Amino acid sequence: MKVFFNASIAGKNKYSKDYGIIIKAIKKLGHIVYSNHIMKNECDRKDLKLKKDYRKYSKLIKDLLSKSDLVVAEVSFPSIMVGFILHLALQQRKQVIVLYQNNPHRILVGDASKLLTLKKYNPKQHHRLMSILKDFFNKNKEDSLNIRFNLMIDKTLNAMIDRKSKAASISKANYIRNLIEEEINRES
Repeated sequence: MKVFFNASIAGKNKYSKDYGIIIKAIKKLGHIVYSNHIMKNECDRKDLKLKKDYRKYSKLIKDLLSKSDLVVAEVSFPSIMVGFILHLALQQRKQVIVLYQNNPHRILVGDASKLLTLKKYNPKQHHRLMSILKDFFNKNKEDSLNIRFNLMIDKTLNAMIDRKSKAASISKANYIRNLIEEEINRES
């Protein structure tokens, strides 16, 4: 599977070694990890002065996230950007595991999304970290979206779905999937 790794760039001063341990564990489990956007970036990049550079970086992140199957986030260092990317991942219906060493942010604890898994870890306990990640990957291999369903609609419905999905910054398929899940939740 393709895994998007997410963590605080500003937190690398304190947690870089831990990020590396997580990335190495994911690779050891046989997965592709997108992590250069974190590991090869600095917090205050002087080369990103132009708006087009920021747009290019934003597009890179969104492209990597879109082609990823799962998201692994290390959130021990608070970061607005990490939170924003987690939000994008959940909007795209990506399964996300949030790894933390002390306490996760209360907004993560309060989120009832079935796509979000929170796990405390200790970077010195490699075997335990491997077990956490392996369980997450195995569970989500089984739960992955693998049933294709085609739907024929008219121009009016297409325009409405297109408008609504763009407003929510999600694909049309995710928009329809969200509507169905909301209906299921209302029935239960």
